[in-house]
Amino acid sequence: MGFERLVSVCQDKLSNYDTDLFAPLFDRIQELTGARPYNGGFGKDDPDGIDTAYRVIADHVRTLTFALSDGGVPNNVGRGYVLRRILRRGARYARKKFNVEIGSFFSTLAPTLIDQLGDVFPELTKKYDDIKEILDEEEESFARTLDRGEKLFEKYVAQAREAGKTELGGKDVWRLYDTFGFPVDLTRLMAEELGLGINEVEFEAAQAHSKEASKGAGKQGSKETVKREYGCQCVRDLSYGMPQMRHLGGMVRKLRKSVNLRSAEMPQKRTGNVIE
Repeated sequence: MGFERLVSVCQDKLSNYDTDLFAPLFDRIQELTGARPYNGGFGKDDPDGIDTAYRVIADHVRTLTFALSDGGVPNNVGRGYVLRRILRRGARYARKKFNVEIGSFFSTLAPTLIDQLGDVFPELTKKYDDIKEILDEEEESFARTLDRGEKLFEKYVAQAREAGKTELGGKDVWRLYDTFGFPVDLTRLMAEELGLGINEVEFEAAQAHSKEASKGAGKQGSKETVKREYGCQCVRDLSYGMPQMRHLGGMVRKLRKSVNLRSAEMPQKRTGNVIE
């Protein structure tokens, strides 16, 4: 039995979210968004989805804060991609259900968790600056991705409905990702919320065609620089058609910690009138 379950038993609560582990986060979310208080509703007892949004955001900020303090980094591969998806899901709930601007929402909420648990988990306090920087970088980039992709997504939805279809075209879904960096899993989720599916056969065909085209281009050069979802220069490996972000911010931070860049303090050796 996990910690949250034990607390719910000790406090005689039916849900983990009704314990005082989550109450400070819910209070802070309400303060930041101006939403109604958390009522603990599920399913039909939560018709506007606000209680669900409270739970998603509170749970996700806990997951992200602890994972980042342990050295996790959101990226496009494996466990890092899980973290990226968690942040994106939480940020979208904040924007959709609470109608708030995203970009620094999670980093504004994280100190509440750190104040609550920082004495027991001191790494949360020690690494707060890194946690905040990573959260802000990811959330700001996702906000830009949403701004670009949502408008085109709505266009494709309108076209599908006008044609009497119950699925989005696979080519359109692939274009959202390949051209605008809009995550396919997010497109699928948004489509499901509107009662639409995705033409998976068309999508896989468009993906395969893109990979073949990339392999052909790779004969002239294995990599090219492209604009991708972060609005900055990224590297695309044409052999696989997958974007690989260069997390320059993290690299610079590590360099600053390990290397003294001030030339005045660099060791110097004088040979005659020449300093080597």
